[in-house]
Amino acid sequence: MADNQNPQDEQSFEHLIFDWNNPSMTTRPARQAREEAQKVSEENRVKREEIHQSTIEERKAELLRQRREKTQNTSRLSGTAGGRRNVRRPAAAKTRTVRKKTGGNGWLKSLVPAGGIPRTWLIRGGAGMAAVLVLIIVIWGLTHMGGGARRRAPQIDKSLPSYIYEDYLSVNPWSRPGISADAITGIVIHYTASPGTEAEQMRDYFESLGEGSGTRASSHFVIGTDGKILICVPLGEVAYASNSRNMDTISIEYCHSDESGALSEECYRSLVKLTKWLLDRYSLSAEDVIRHYDILGKVCPKYFVDHPEDWEKFLSDVEKEPVSDGT
Repeated sequence: MADNQNPQDEQSFEHLIFDWNNPSMTTRPARQAREEAQKVSEENRVKREEIHQSTIEERKAELLRQRREKTQNTSRLSGTAGGRRNVRRPAAAKTRTVRKKTGGNGWLKSLVPAGGIPRTWLIRGGAGMAAVLVLIIVIWGLTHMGGGARRRAPQIDKSLPSYIYEDYLSVNPWSRPGISADAITGIVIHYTASPGTEAEQMRDYFESLGEGSGTRASSHFVIGTDGKILICVPLGEVAYASNSRNMDTISIEYCHSDESGALSEECYRSLVKLTKWLLDRYSLSAEDVIRHYDILGKVCPKYFVDHPEDWEKFLSDVEKEPVSDGT
């Protein structure tokens, strides 16, 4: 059976889903909420316009006052100096000088209010940019929550033979972490160590571990005593089954009827057929098929550990098995 492993750290796999097409959004409370939001938005817009208009009026008054003071100062300083009267330059000449300095960017300056950009504009613009940045960070964090290479498994894997039934576990830290596996270099055979347990029951047991029992265990495939094959963890993801070989192996766990761990005829045929298909898929040979016992010394699968000659026969049968055509 797949080994129990103590978690090093807990990971969260919650996702936020915003469904604005939900029919509940059309209820009377929802409509009232939207109308209230629109009303508040309109009031805020009117207030902003009033503040903006007030700022412009204040600036105009300030510029007018400065212009009057400058005119008065110029009048006091005008007169003869060294026998020559100081004459102000014509307005047209001053205008031509300004155009020469500004060149083609005069239209850009016309967009900026006289006296520069109001402080309130800068504060609001900075706050808006900060809000957008925070939103981007939150979205990125939600989509990368938990770290590592994570993805959702397909609900239909068209590359699987038709005799394999897809019944994937939910993504969770205890039985299906959603971590991408390395290149596959071996197939590991296990047994359930629970006489009379069928494939669906083992799959449901793995699923129950996701509630946070503190035990980590699962297997890619489970074969029932009737020969039915379930896939619980998608190919390409890690299953918690083979200890140090979790990252680079595919695990198969078979069910049995008694303490000896002996396989039924139907279960044995399915095990041979599935193992051969996996070897062909990953370009491996029968030498790459091992028992859990060969990794850790654990008596698993018990029957093949107690009867090494039957294990050799199984490997021989796998070598002679033709590659399945998917039926």
